[in-house]
Amino acid sequence: MNKVFQGLYCDTTEGLIYNSTAISIGQANSAMIEGWLISSSLSAVATVKLQGSNDGQKWTTIQDISPSDVKVSLGNSAPDYKESSGQKCVIGFAQLRLTVVLTGSGKCVLDASIRTFQTA
Repeated sequence: MNKVFQGLYCDTTEGLIYNSTAISIGQANSAMIEGWLISSSLSAVATVKLQGSNDGQKWTTIQDISPSDVKVSLGNSAPDYKESSGQKCVIGFAQLRLTVVLTGSGKCVLDASIRTFQTA
């Protein structure tokens, strides 16, 4: 497991998108993501999305079979834990990162991780 955000403080009044550092996927070909909302104020909702890249410059939001973004949306009352469901294929990407977008108003603190694994 790669904890890419630990104690990330987010403030929606700034309207920022928070990007993690990239991790190498190595020999893995699948991944899932996990998010933990540690604290929250007002109606802030954090959405954590998985992205992939081969060059570290151009990032693509990874989609599952549906297709829908591989993401977790954390509620606005802490503590809250969510994980992406099922196995998410990320073949073709050398690096992964998470991006966090906040909606609503307020502030929150969160942790988020990427779990990579090999499927048959």
